[in-house]
Amino acid sequence: MSRVAHELQSRCARVCARFLYYFTTAAPSFVGQVMKLTPEFKAEQKEAAARWEAEQAPKNEAALRFIRGMVPPDVAKGSMAILEARGLPKAVARRVWEKKALWLVRIPPGVIAKTHVADLRSKYSPQGLDIVELRAVFAAAPVEFENDADGGKAAWREALKNKLAEMSKNEADKRLSRAELQNPAVAAVPAAAVALFTPEAEVRRVAGGHDGCQAVRFYWRMCAAVQS
Repeated sequence: MSRVAHELQSRCARVCARFLYYFTTAAPSFVGQVMKLTPEFKAEQKEAAARWEAEQAPKNEAALRFIRGMVPPDVAKGSMAILEARGLPKAVARRVWEKKALWLVRIPPGVIAKTHVADLRSKYSPQGLDIVELRAVFAAAPVEFENDADGGKAAWREALKNKLAEMSKNEADKRLSRAELQNPAVAAVPAAAVALFTPEAEVRRVAGGHDGCQAVRFYWRMCAAVQS
């Protein structure tokens, strides 16, 4: 074989090696990114998200009723001292007063939809919520928001959903800590101590028209039913 022929053969081998590398590594990643831009992929993702929310809805609604039992409708007009005076244990009253994300369970969805995105990210930040609290806040959050040109509010809800998805998977895998399953302040007191305030009318109908104590028991029955 001549020197020129040998050089051509070597170049062809290098080119083939580069193509092989591309099609086995870079190309699949590139194709995957392109696929995510197709209408079909987006439709599939949207359907999957809707199915997930539907599956989680029973637990979320039960959690919403449970948390409303310790958050009065007029929580924003009070204080930590007033919450204690109305019967909440001190640690629970502090939890409700300091974790203002819990107040969302008593705010109509239409009002939340109009809330400034800065307040959603700061005042109503879900950081540090246990899974029951997170489910309740997600159940209270509207699906669509007003005055959300940059998508910031929708992104807030999406982050809420992603965190809940992560925690619910960890719950199914039994990898949540005790504090993540239920905040120690709430776990340390009898159920009746955090069922002081009757849920709203439409919630009472779902729970059978009973008070907060039944809402507490309904929540844990619903969790057991979903897990079985």
